[in-house]
Amino acid sequence: DTIQSSYYLENSISESSVKIEHQFSNRKRFNLLIGTGYIQNNYNYLLKNQEILVSNKTETKHTRISSFAKNTFQLKDRLTISTGVKMDLLMNNSSVYLQPRINFKLKLFTSFHMNGGWGIYNQFIEKALVKDEFGSKTYFWQTVQANSNDVPKSIHQQLSFVYTKSNLEIFVEGYIKQSSNLTSYYTDNSNNFEELNGNSNALGIDFFIKKKFKKHQYLIAYSLGKIDEEM
Repeated sequence: DTIQSSYYLENSISESSVKIEHQFSNRKRFNLLIGTGYIQNNYNYLLKNQEILVSNKTETKHTRISSFAKNTFQLKDRLTISTGVKMDLLMNNSSVYLQPRINFKLKLFTSFHMNGGWGIYNQFIEKALVKDEFGSKTYFWQTVQANSNDVPKSIHQQLSFVYTKSNLEIFVEGYIKQSSNLTSYYTDNSNNFEELNGNSNALGIDFFIKKKFKKHQYLIAYSLGKIDEEM
């Protein structure tokens, strides 16, 4: 990858994990799933301006314990609700991150139903932006910093409507995503390397139509969205 012709970037990232899950037997329409795991990420990067080293990290390791519980249950035959929580414990700084989530599916009519969801998501691996003084951009993968309490966080909200009948399916979904603690970097010809932190807000709507005719399938999709960033 390159920023300008004089910049050179090397980057690699890997993950090793051991996970276990247990599904409890269904009881009175309740369906509980739990799990836990040990995850280790290794990453490194090297950024040069010609032959001058700008920034680098070598064989950086981050570990965490990730656990979750999820329960799905039905209220009569029209409403299905899925609730859950995910917990991540960072071994590098002993920080705990709780991420509650809820989703539902409501059957309004025989061929028409509504889906909705809300949740908090922490991102422990992120694709960071590097921008130079000329506006050129490149990206590299990194894990959350060892001494940082500012793990990228996103709050997702979505609502969709689905119509299905015979060989026709119509899907419309709107969403809002609010993200914080995003990381980017700025570098210049003096080889300064500055870390920047900020937030973003994204909202949009997706349309999807699928029609089957004999042995053929026709698809139409359209997305409209807007993202505001503050770095």
